[in-house]
Amino acid sequence: LGGLGVATALVADRLAPLGELMADWRTGTGERREFMLADGTSVLLDARSAVDVHDAAGVTVLQLRAGALIATRAGAGASPLQIHTRDGVALLDAGRMMGRLYADRTEMVALDQGLTLRPRESAQTLLHAGEGARFTAHRLQALGGHAVQRAAWQQGMLAVDDWPLADVAQALQAYFSGYIRVAPAVAELRVFGIFRLDVDALLTTLSQMLPLQIQRWGPLIRIGEKV
Repeated sequence: LGGLGVATALVADRLAPLGELMADWRTGTGERREFMLADGTSVLLDARSAVDVHDAAGVTVLQLRAGALIATRAGAGASPLQIHTRDGVALLDAGRMMGRLYADRTEMVALDQGLTLRPRESAQTLLHAGEGARFTAHRLQALGGHAVQRAAWQQGMLAVDDWPLADVAQALQAYFSGYIRVAPAVAELRVFGIFRLDVDALLTTLSQMLPLQIQRWGPLIRIGEKV
């Protein structure tokens, strides 16, 4: 019975993250959903994402708990919209921004206007339109390539510009109800291209581009080195 309970929980978690059930807004595997704030700001959540919303003294705070969001603000309000993660805060006066939370970092992109970043324990930085950065509480680094393409998921696409294969697999994981495992030998292979967010089709394309062997056992996919 205990084993059955664990198995049931694992299956349920792959459909909708169990750890985020208490979030104010959330999405399940393969689901994108748009929400609206009281001031008219729209927030689009990527698959398997979760956000808490706080409003105090006229300041709206979004706490990104998991996954990614795109916030769109039609005009500047009395105070900037605040997007918090465990690594710091982004301040959006107007325009659009994207934020994504990883296990070891946060990424933010100013899609069409400026965005202020405040890592918890390092200097404040202003991103201009089209610029992005990855940061932790202590360190910030500019994103290379076309940073705005990281928001391609809003159109159901995955734009990859010199990503390690492990990051590509993590992006796909949000759209696959099973488990994707990447062998250490191929985890750092570099990937370029724009792909439709269709797991089977994308993995087939990757196996044609790179020396990869894709193995699938029911809900488990393993990406290994071609022999």
